[in-house]
Amino acid sequence: MVRAYWAQQFAAGHPLVRLEGLGSDGLAGAVAVTVRLGVRDASGERWARETVEHVYRFGRVI
Repeated sequence: MVRAYWAQQFAAGHPLVRLEGLGSDGLAGAVAVTVRLGVRDASGERWARETVEHVYRFGRVI
């Protein structure tokens, strides 16, 4: 289901993701990743361009 969703999204647009920054966000075990996103349609017209931050927390898996 998830694979089908992303396949449909990539067929409609062409994403570009660039890493802008990587570091700790101050929370225990968390990593903050800043990326610049860009999306163009099949004809090359720009749909979106923005910078976003993702925060990942890694814990112990038992």
